[in-house]
Amino acid sequence: MRYIIFAGFFLLHAPIAQAQSSTSVERWTLVPDVRIGSLDAPGYTLTDVNDLTVGKDGTIYVVQEMEGIVRVFGPNGKFLRQIGRQGTGPGEFQRPRRLGWRGDSLWVVDWAASRVSFFDRTGEYLDSFRFEGPLLDISSRPTRPSVLFGDGTVLGVPSTSSRPSVASIPIHRMDRSGEIFGVLGTLDIGRRMGRIEPGGPLNINFNYPLPTNSLWDVAPDGSSIVIVHRDSPSSTSENVFTVEKIRSFTDTILTRSYRFPPKPVPTEAVDSIRARYSDFFVKARISRAEADQYARDSLQIPRYQIPITDLVIGTVGNIWLRREEFGADPIDWIVLDGASGNIIATFEAAKELEILYAQPRMVWGVVKDQYDVPYVVRFDVVR
Repeated sequence: MRYIIFAGFFLLHAPIAQAQSSTSVERWTLVPDVRIGSLDAPGYTLTDVNDLTVGKDGTIYVVQEMEGIVRVFGPNGKFLRQIGRQGTGPGEFQRPRRLGWRGDSLWVVDWAASRVSFFDRTGEYLDSFRFEGPLLDISSRPTRPSVLFGDGTVLGVPSTSSRPSVASIPIHRMDRSGEIFGVLGTLDIGRRMGRIEPGGPLNINFNYPLPTNSLWDVAPDGSSIVIVHRDSPSSTSENVFTVEKIRSFTDTILTRSYRFPPKPVPTEAVDSIRARYSDFFVKARISRAEADQYARDSLQIPRYQIPITDLVIGTVGNIWLRREEFGADPIDWIVLDGASGNIIATFEAAKELEILYAQPRMVWGVVKDQYDVPYVVRFDVVR
């Protein structure tokens, strides 16, 4: 196994160029170009968008997990067709979640059915295989497929939703029969779940408002995986996040740690988080006074923000990282070179934008309107 390690820390502060004198940092702007979606137009009304990919000709394929379909749009945003339907038969889906390309075939992972299906570019069903990985001692159910790598192997991430005490989970590379080839990396679960036991039959499980679990993403061509290990610093001296890039055949090609100036969680954000969770506790049949008390005493809101809040791998291997989310709109993003880890660009994007697919000159993402209806938007990257 070959390892190329880029060691040491990388300082992220203004001016960024001074932290890496050998590399110039560009300033980019995202300009919206095509917007896809509607409140009521057939074919255009989107439900939650879990993933999307783009074909060589610019055609856009959008996963609709709730409906069990993939919607297909032309480069200009015109609705073309849908792939699949709700069901358990060939070419049908229960809960499609991720998709991508292997050669000229579109693969779609149906997480609920533990199945990967293949289609041609017109949406014609080609083939599928069911996948069931091993039942590990950290999970209550067999490992399910998450992503198909470029070499045809499968990324398996065990589910630990019913095991809140688990601190970390392995990412496995497996063949189609579920046999493990090796561990690609480890995800830190971090502080993710809390539990309130007010007594009697009522116990409340809840997700922490500022989770510190590792982020991960797979390159669009399935050639590599990137893991970001992050935590909210407890002081100005504990302010590091780490980026790992691993080839799908387990070669680590980049490991780099970055220091950053920590940003405090604004007081108004703390109040908003506590109010939101208090409302949630009230719905669980707790009085308002008890709910407010639990929100004050049980949430453990950290003093400083989590440094990285989203991760996307671009089509050329660059690593796109979304920065802190409280107290700012638009949100800062940084783009790392996928080989060296150097910062090559920075830009701002609206807080509501979730970027799902990034090319050097265009990015696709999801925004929601005031009615919480999602829209897919393509942006031109102006350098």
